[in-house]
Amino acid sequence: MSVDTIVRGGTIVTPERGVRREDLLIKDGKVVGLLLDSSGVDAAEVIDANGRHVLPGAIEPHVHIGIYTPSDGEWYSETCAAACGGVTTLINYFFHKDSYLQSWPPELAIAERQAVVDFACHFGILTEQHVAEMATYIREFEVTSFKFTGHWKGFEKQRIGSDTRIDDGLLYQTLRAAGKYPNVRVPVHAQNVEISIPPFAPPEADHFLKRDHLGRTGLDLWDKLNPGFTETVYAMMALYLAERTGASVYLVHTSAEETLQALRERYDLRRLNSYAETCAHYLALDTESPCGALAKVNPPVRDRQVQNALWQGVLGGTLSTVGTDHCAILKAMKKIETGDVLQARLGFSGMATMFPALVTHGVKKRGMSLERLVEISSTNAAKIFGLYPRKGTLTLGSDADFLVTDLDKKRVASASWIKGVSDFNVFEGEALFGFPERTVVRGRTVYHNDAVVANQGYGCYLPRRA
Repeated sequence: MSVDTIVRGGTIVTPERGVRREDLLIKDGKVVGLLLDSSGVDAAEVIDANGRHVLPGAIEPHVHIGIYTPSDGEWYSETCAAACGGVTTLINYFFHKDSYLQSWPPELAIAERQAVVDFACHFGILTEQHVAEMATYIREFEVTSFKFTGHWKGFEKQRIGSDTRIDDGLLYQTLRAAGKYPNVRVPVHAQNVEISIPPFAPPEADHFLKRDHLGRTGLDLWDKLNPGFTETVYAMMALYLAERTGASVYLVHTSAEETLQALRERYDLRRLNSYAETCAHYLALDTESPCGALAKVNPPVRDRQVQNALWQGVLGGTLSTVGTDHCAILKAMKKIETGDVLQARLGFSGMATMFPALVTHGVKKRGMSLERLVEISSTNAAKIFGLYPRKGTLTLGSDADFLVTDLDKKRVASASWIKGVSDFNVFEGEALFGFPERTVVRGRTVYHNDAVVANQGYGCYLPRRA
């Protein structure tokens, strides 16, 4: 028997088969064998994984390419950031107020020309035209997830265009259209922006919560101006409407203890064919973290009590996936030098640090099993978004997407980790475990020895069926 590549001596982890010492055989980009002893097999390449763990490549379901700098360029830089973090597939949020029949093909062409890891896409719903054309998007582009951003009202509506209509009626229309398809998901940004302060409101804008929290600063103030229950209120409405329409909701970046409590007490996500995601920064940072306003994001990083509650949601199964809300931004763009968190811009890079953060704060500190690590970082996202079993596992016939890591080796986080646009790391100076030594996409190494080694355009678009 002859194959292209053998990954020899490693410990392979999958939720389906557990933790096993096996050799991985790869041919034509696919897994073709899992053997206890591959010594009788010929291969053009042998990867020595002795003493290492081999895990399915991370799938990042929550990425924003092209927010602060053009997507033409970021499709390369940010997929490099993905590769160095062990992310082999990302799902990007693409928003355009015009029809995606015109706006998506040129964006897809850029992505196919530049990406070094595989990718899929969510479309944002901003208008009734988007809802009316959903069936066409599903048929023509094989896109099966459509995001509704509940807080894009007021200041946000002015930012994206006055001809959009982001309201509860459009949410209902979106869910009613999506409910016709069992495998279409509606990611929902849950936030009651009539209570919380609008994320893009001018810093000087008056707001009643500001008056309630005089004297607070930094991430603590941002948390109090966007209280967790405002997420919960919107999430419960979205789930109720999903129940009425038969749609499948995916609650993005869940950050609030109140939301977890409501999910446990009021809604069975499995019964509703719905899901909840959190992000690595909510699990590894809190309002007292030394990075301060660099970690300003929406929804906010919250206090240690909430962080512990989110970990209970991850370990107990209420939360199915972990993403990063990745957004490439330079430190100078964050505008933190004023010391006013309200003037600081939102977002930071996350794909390079997601996996080490989960290993450190989940596996090492909280005893999370390696199987659960793989579920929340890879397998569940693949199942939810129609990529499994091609992605999210290492089994016969699946794509040979994986990372190789020494889970016991520490490395101090720094901005140099991030191979993308961003020049700062919210985990700067923290010793983290589990950084990838090698990242492989469809059998080809794309990152090794702290360098991206894939050519632009190696990553491919992943169509999905509704």
